[in-house]
Amino acid sequence: MQLTEHKRKMRFVRCLQFTCILFAFLVVRVFYLQIVKGPELVEKALNQWTRETTVSAKRGSIVDTNGEVLAQSGSADTVILHPKTIATSAKKQAGLEETIANSLAAILDMDAAGVLEKVKDTSKYEIWLKRQITQDQADQIRALDFPGVDFAVDTKRYYPKGDLLTQTLGFTSVDGEGLEGLESYYNKYLTGTAGSTVSETDVKGNNVAFGEQYYNPPTDGYTVQLSIDYIIQSYVEKAAKDAYEKYTPTGIMCIAMDPNTGEILAMTNQPSYDLNNVPRDDADALTAMTRNRCVVDTNDPGSVFKVFTTAAALEENIANPSTTFTCTGSRKVGDSTIRCTGKHGTISLELGLAKSCNSVYIDLGLQLGTERLYEHIREFGFGEKTNVDFPSEASGILIDESKVKEGDLARIAFGQSITATPLQTLTAFCSIINGGELLEPHLLKTVKDADGNTIEQKERTVVRRTISESTSKTMREMMEKTILEGTGTRAKVSGYRIGGKSGTAQKYDENGKIKESHYSSFMAFAPLDDPQIAILFIVDEPTTTDGTSDGGGAVAAPYVGQILEETLKYMRIEPTEQTSDQNTVQVPNVLGMTQEEATAELAAKGLTATFQGEGVVADQLPAAGEAVKAGENIAVTLKKEEELGPAEMVTVPNLKGKTKQECKQALEDLGLTYYFHGEGKASWQNQKAGTEVEKRTEIRVEFTE
Repeated sequence: MQLTEHKRKMRFVRCLQFTCILFAFLVVRVFYLQIVKGPELVEKALNQWTRETTVSAKRGSIVDTNGEVLAQSGSADTVILHPKTIATSAKKQAGLEETIANSLAAILDMDAAGVLEKVKDTSKYEIWLKRQITQDQADQIRALDFPGVDFAVDTKRYYPKGDLLTQTLGFTSVDGEGLEGLESYYNKYLTGTAGSTVSETDVKGNNVAFGEQYYNPPTDGYTVQLSIDYIIQSYVEKAAKDAYEKYTPTGIMCIAMDPNTGEILAMTNQPSYDLNNVPRDDADALTAMTRNRCVVDTNDPGSVFKVFTTAAALEENIANPSTTFTCTGSRKVGDSTIRCTGKHGTISLELGLAKSCNSVYIDLGLQLGTERLYEHIREFGFGEKTNVDFPSEASGILIDESKVKEGDLARIAFGQSITATPLQTLTAFCSIINGGELLEPHLLKTVKDADGNTIEQKERTVVRRTISESTSKTMREMMEKTILEGTGTRAKVSGYRIGGKSGTAQKYDENGKIKESHYSSFMAFAPLDDPQIAILFIVDEPTTTDGTSDGGGAVAAPYVGQILEETLKYMRIEPTEQTSDQNTVQVPNVLGMTQEEATAELAAKGLTATFQGEGVVADQLPAAGEAVKAGENIAVTLKKEEELGPAEMVTVPNLKGKTKQECKQALEDLGLTYYFHGEGKASWQNQKAGTEVEKRTEIRVEFTE
């Protein structure tokens, strides 16, 4: 039957409609697949065609002021599983998955069932089985040559000095993120940017033969250089460990600072632990051992605070060094009786500071009054953070000024009823001895990238002026009296003029009752006329025997004297006074020797030695050729041969006629160390110009007018 014209038109319209609907559906479907689902499908395709392996960035090193490595990252292997590759091979070799799981579990000390579960998990292209394994474990696994078992280059944090500077350096997580201390504070500089390796694979996850590989290199972290001097730190650590062993206290804290710059030269807390073996299993023990009490703990400073009250009194002209006071052994203030350390009778301010007479400071506190004393206390920085570059700094506690009673005022004047951190106290003390400038303390020196470009550099920062230069000079002279005739005689250093102040503060139990034990401290500086180092040494609750005193002058002062003596020689600061002991010997050169050889060589000269590290002698202090007293202790640094590297030779320049600055620049450009003596222009040098020497050689230069 022939269709009518109308029916033909209707059939054409229906066909056209169906075609349009089909075309519209296809357009919508293509839009959905390409635009809406496109990124997801591309990602799935790439996951099927490629495998991406993360390449960890190397975390930046932490070094001391002289470049000595304190923390560094090294390469370590991480075991990676490719379950699909293993499954493919398992079809040809029965029991392969169990064999792989059992073997890896035995080598890596893991649960075999857990490893097998990961081996069979074909829903994942890649599984990281265990990170940062030892070289021996990696060698055993490589020897087995299992299909689908691979390695990634990972990084592990190492601390070459072990338990040195523990609470200050802090540590990282297994992923290389800073968790404590400077590792945490400067994490943004130390951490790098991870890279990756991308390789082509087939649908089963196997590498395509002759397939392309793409490598995106990681960006390593920056090098963080500290103001810490490893040698001074080693002196401080040794003294702190000796004191901890002798007095079995709850803790030892010690800080050494450059009073002219605010640079922290050393900082230690005892007890300590090896940073290469962090006790992560016991959270409470870890929290206690990682606590940097020098920065985060507060306590009554005790009698060391008397230097600040003295300075305030001098500034306000209410007393001078010869002003006299009367001490009867106790003083009634308000409703309470405050005792003194003795019955001193008529005593001058200078001798009152030296003998640590409480009566003198009760009078000074009451004469100054709350408003003036608080004004000076705040100028010294008490009650506020020092802004040191370290996490979780405490600010100490001051009684609200409006609530201070007469008894509180008297006690504050000699270091009770006020709390401060050790760092606050030493920072304020530095302003007393440096001419009156309160400086911002800091641990960072510079941050540098891999090319040596400076990213950040800490500058000397003056917070404010606390006292006048004349008051500062008077205070230095007064504090020498403490060393010569007062409570600090055990801190004397033969040949040097130094100043200091002892402290013995009360401790309180959880019920607020006064304990029998004390917070014993000693604070000192040297040299007297041009201070280059200030030290605060604290023994928290020392245990003494035979009724001996647990005061700061008896317990802490000897260790401060020991640190100062070693440090002043290391700094090459010449003695200002002749010593009666003229029995001196010349230090022999023990560079390159083993520990046994160096011990024998030094012993032959009547000298002892303290060794740090392992291997052969890389450095010695005092240096070879120096004249020292018989029986002197020589600080010797040992390094393994792979750490030393090949000796780099340089040519000694001709320094004759040059200024100190010109000589310094010329030698530093060549990487040579130096020792200058005298003033004027260079007239003599111990190494002849043109001679080839190792970079670590010390060049001695004599200057004459």
